[in-house]
Amino acid sequence: MMKSIWVIGPGPSLLNYKDHINKLDGKNIFVFQNVFPAILSHFNIKPTHWTWCDIQASKFGMRYLAKNPNFDIKALLPNPVCSECLDTGDIVNFEKYFQGGKPIPNNGRISEAADNLMEWDEYIRNYKSIKDDGRIKKIPTTSLGWLLKNLPLDEVKKIMMPENRFKNKQVIFGTDIYENDWYMRENKLSFNILPMLQYLGFNNVFIMGFDGLWGRFYDKNWKTKGFVGEYKLLDRWVKWEKYTNMKLYSVTNCAINNHIPYINFEEALEMDR
Repeated sequence: MMKSIWVIGPGPSLLNYKDHINKLDGKNIFVFQNVFPAILSHFNIKPTHWTWCDIQASKFGMRYLAKNPNFDIKALLPNPVCSECLDTGDIVNFEKYFQGGKPIPNNGRISEAADNLMEWDEYIRNYKSIKDDGRIKKIPTTSLGWLLKNLPLDEVKKIMMPENRFKNKQVIFGTDIYENDWYMRENKLSFNILPMLQYLGFNNVFIMGFDGLWGRFYDKNWKTKGFVGEYKLLDRWVKWEKYTNMKLYSVTNCAINNHIPYINFEEALEMDR
C-alpha cells in the first residue's frame, strides 16, 4: 500500500490556498520547525508529524506541546543531532554537526537557542516533559558535515552514493557532497525533510509552501534568504526515485515547479484517498 504525506512549508503563498489546505484535515501532514504551532492559528487542520533541525526554530512548538499535554502529534527528534545538546545542556553539541561547509563556511555560533539562558532552561524543561509523556520519537540521524569531519572522504563518497545512502541506518542531513564538502545553502526541504520522509517510508510526497518567496505565511516581514529559492540539489531527489521509492509532487504554482513535477491539488487529493 502506498503511503502518502502532505508537506507544508512556511511560504506566504499558502495564504492563497487556504480553502485547499483546509481539505487536508485527517490526512498525514508533515510540518517543519516554526510552521508548528503557527499553522494551527491560520488553517483548520491538525498536523500529524513535526520535526526540526535548528533548535531555535522548535522553541515555540516545544512550548506549545508542554502547555497542551493532550495534543497528539508525532514529534520526530533527530538523534543525536538535536537531542545530544538537550541531554547535556550544551548547545555546542548541536552546532558541531553543522560547522564548515561551502560556499560560505559556518564558523563559530550556529544557533541562538542558548543565548537567553532562561529560555534555554525552559526549552530543556519542555523537552523533558514531552519526552516523559511519550510524545517524542527519536530518529537516528547524522549530518553530511559530521561524516566529512570524522571519516575519510572516499568513505563518505561511498556512503553518499544513492544505492548506499538509503540503506544507511541513520538519516543523513544534506543531499550530496559539494566540492568535497557539504553545501550549506541548501533548501531545508531537500537538506532535512526529504531524508526524514524517505526513512519513514512515505511514497507519495505532496509539497506546498516551499515557494522561496519573501516572508512567511505567519510573518510577512520574515527575511527569507535568497538561496532558499534556488533549490540547489533538489533535482537529485527526483532522479533518485528508484532508490528512494518516493515520488515528489508540487501542488501549488510557484518556482519549485521548475525542479519537481507539478500536479493539480484536486488530483493529489484523489491520489490520497
